[in-house]
Amino acid sequence: MKKRFPFYLTGIALLAVLLDQLTKYLTVRFLPLGADGGTVLGLFHLTHHRNTGAAWSMLEGQTWFFLLVLVLFLAATVYAYRTQWLNKPAEW
Repeated sequence: MKKRFPFYLTGIALLAVLLDQLTKYLTVRFLPLGADGGTVLGLFHLTHHRNTGAAWSMLEGQTWFFLLVLVLFLAATVYAYRTQWLNKPAEW
């Protein structure tokens, strides 16, 4: 019996990405650069700053590298799902 893809996980991931992009848009639109936006619901603190790289500005300006890693990761994920690669025992 073939396993069905859990589409609800796709929905959760999509919702997380949409919320992330919405908060970034609202921050850029309404909070001046360097300004303190305060605490939101006591859960996190907003401050507007720019980061053109990955975490802590590593690989700044290397967008092509991040896109390449993304494409490779997505291809590996699709391959692993289609072949059920992760459900097979390792053959050392």
